[in-house]
Amino acid sequence: MLQCPDCSGILGRPSSVVSSHFLETNAPLTDPQTLSSVRDFVSSARDHRARLDAKIAALQSSLDNLVLERDALDIEIHKHEGALSPLRRMPPEVISHIFTLNLQAKVDSTFYFDDCAPWTLSAVSARWRDIALSPFFWTTISNWVQKFDLRRLELQLVRSGNLPLRIHFSVKRHSDFTPLETQVVDLLAQHGLRWETIHLKGPAAMYSRIEDVLPQFPLLRKLQCEIYRGDLHAYTLDFFSHAPKLEEVVVKANLWRFALTLALPWHQLLRYRAATVWDSLPELAFASNLVECTLDMGFKHAPIDPGIQVLLPRLLPSRLSISHRVLLVCLETPALTDLYYFDVERSKSLNDLASFLPNTLKKLVLHTHNDCDNLSCLFEALPQIEYFALTEFLDVHVICDFLGSNAMRTTRPGLERVGLAALALNTAQTLLDTLEVVDSECLPALDLWVYVYPDLSPEMLFRVEHLGQRGMEFNLCTSFDQASQAIFHRRFIPEMFYIDHS
Repeated sequence: MLQCPDCSGILGRPSSVVSSHFLETNAPLTDPQTLSSVRDFVSSARDHRARLDAKIAALQSSLDNLVLERDALDIEIHKHEGALSPLRRMPPEVISHIFTLNLQAKVDSTFYFDDCAPWTLSAVSARWRDIALSPFFWTTISNWVQKFDLRRLELQLVRSGNLPLRIHFSVKRHSDFTPLETQVVDLLAQHGLRWETIHLKGPAAMYSRIEDVLPQFPLLRKLQCEIYRGDLHAYTLDFFSHAPKLEEVVVKANLWRFALTLALPWHQLLRYRAATVWDSLPELAFASNLVECTLDMGFKHAPIDPGIQVLLPRLLPSRLSISHRVLLVCLETPALTDLYYFDVERSKSLNDLASFLPNTLKKLVLHTHNDCDNLSCLFEALPQIEYFALTEFLDVHVICDFLGSNAMRTTRPGLERVGLAALALNTAQTLLDTLEVVDSECLPALDLWVYVYPDLSPEMLFRVEHLGQRGMEFNLCTSFDQASQAIFHRRFIPEMFYIDHS
């Protein structure tokens, strides 16, 4: 039975007068009175169903109105809750700092040439837009030229006001300039007096265009330039000499296969990294104030003249990265303490390397492809070394011989860190056996990366954990790929000093 919502009355339901025997079977109805009763029931039931549909429609309409009212109230509640949000009360200075961190993350990944302007942030709300329109946030321009939108670039330059600019500009192709590329270079060069950091990558025609438009760079502090070789055998880059604040220069990283003559304000440079040829080395004689230097002379060039002498007296804290050991003869570094040596000559032996190293050396990081059988001899020849690392993965037996040598058995009070990487293909047991007998006072200085195959058993993992409790850094790699090697290299080699010949 149903109760009427209007009058609280009972909505009667028609009752059937026919036996269920006839309704649930195929037995025929022969009685005229029964047939009449069935017809009356069907008629009254349909009327009753129509009344029910009308009631349901009325109730559904009321329900729909209630749902609409509730949804509208939810919107109002959400708006009022937003008014109570802590973000509303956050000072603009804090929001500005968060924006800075967001954009800085993109600036740090310049290899991918991310868009470093706050276009999205400025479209969130009126308050965010007011904050994001600060000129400071629009001073980094970073993109491949193919992605440049001139109107958008013009707007960004306007929004940056008169602040110094950081520009990462790259032409992907090696061909001549297109009209779009010429327009972009001309537009950026119009603001060249504001260039503070510039990363240029493209053909010689791009540099010639910049030289034609803008010969001076009064605010330039950091220059990174890469020139596609194309048909060139030599090129002269001389218009950056008019940069009175230039301190850091990175030249032709990984694009060193032709000669490049540089005219730079050498006397004021503090950091210099170049992938170049031997003939350019004498230019360093004018860079007497360098504190960091990376020199990559490539694979196939004629040997350097050992008679060349370049004095770098201010390399302090002395950090130097080189690709050829003979550079240690040509460069006079009386204060050299940190050396990153990349053995691009693929020397067969390290026997004579120690004779090239100064006695001021405290840190030595080697990137070599030789068998390193004489690693212990090299280590013992450098008693003053506090930090030693070899960044190529070595056979476990080579490392075990080193760890079992006098170099590690004898406690060295000044030793702070020894970084090694091992290929433990079914030999992890041997490595662990050796590590467990290493002198306890030397063990905390070990930073070991181990590529294991197959995976270690629970018992061996327990032994690794025990070594960690004794102070040793023990890192397991289960996939020997470029990513795992890159992580290991970054652990020991700062980006400024990394030379890649992979």
